[in-house]
Amino acid sequence: MRDSRIQNRNQGFTLVEIMIVVAVLAIVTTMAMPGFTQAKKRANEASAISTMKQVTVAQNQYRLRFGTYGTFNNLAASGSLEDGLTDLAKSGYSFSDDTVPDDAQFAILATPDQNGITGDRHFFVNTRGVIYFEDGSPADENSTPIE
Repeated sequence: MRDSRIQNRNQGFTLVEIMIVVAVLAIVTTMAMPGFTQAKKRANEASAISTMKQVTVAQNQYRLRFGTYGTFNNLAASGSLEDGLTDLAKSGYSFSDDTVPDDAQFAILATPDQNGITGDRHFFVNTRGVIYFEDGSPADENSTPIE
């Protein structure tokens, strides 16, 4: 009888052991979360830059075809935009026309949906095709260019 009690006792984990494992997991998760958040922001920003390049190409193609630059609606209607951008949002960023496009110019803004959470940098691109960024506030052609 005494042997069966000892065997039953050795079959499971004690509450203290489980609490220690949970505490260690909580500490590891807490340490990893800031790195994950930063990596996610940087990935969103890289996606926004890539999208700005794609929109610049789409604008130039639209101008060659129609003789003027187009709005996002024009670009979408002509099939120049990728399907994931037709709602003007992608990877935590929203895209908008900064000026009304015409036969001589266009300007596009990319703004994080939640500043500091989905991204830190705001982006701007215009007819010259140079992408500019600003930390925490809207970018323009006087902001820092991306190298």
